[in-house]
Amino acid sequence: MLLRMPRHARATAEQVAEDLRDVVSALRRRVRAEASDDARALPYPLRSALKRLETDGPQTTADLARSELITPQSAGALVAQLEARAFIVRHADKTDGRRQLISLTATGRKTIAAARKETQSWLAQEIATHMSDEERQTIATALGLLRRIVDP
Repeated sequence: MLLRMPRHARATAEQVAEDLRDVVSALRRRVRAEASDDARALPYPLRSALKRLETDGPQTTADLARSELITPQSAGALVAQLEARAFIVRHADKTDGRRQLISLTATGRKTIAAARKETQSWLAQEIATHMSDEERQTIATALGLLRRIVDP
C-alpha cells in the first residue's frame, strides 16, 4: 500500500512511481468491488473503449487500437463485443467510403453515463467522508500534476 514516509524524507521517483501504481491498482480493485452487478457486467476494456468513443467521437477500429494502446486484433474483438451489445454501430466514412467508422449508440451513451455516475458517486462519497477540505485540495493539485504525464 502507500509508503508512509516522514515529511522530512525525500521520496525518489522510483518510490513515488511504485506507491502510485500500488494505490491506483488498489483503488481500481475497490471501485470494482463496490460496483453493482450491472456495472460489473461491463468489463474495464469495454468501458474504456466506450469512453474513448464518447470523448473522441467516431473512429475506425485501427484508430481505437492506437488510442487504447492495444493491438488491432484486440480492438476488433472489443468492437465486436460492443456491437453485439448494441453499444456501437458501424457506418461508412463520408469522406472515404472504404473506411468503416464506429460510433456510440444511444444505448452505449446511456451505459457509459450510468457506469460513470455510479463509480463517481461512490468515490465522491468516500472522498467527502474520509478527507478534509485541505486533503481534497492536495489530491486535486496532485491530479493536475499527474495529468502532465498522461496528457503531455
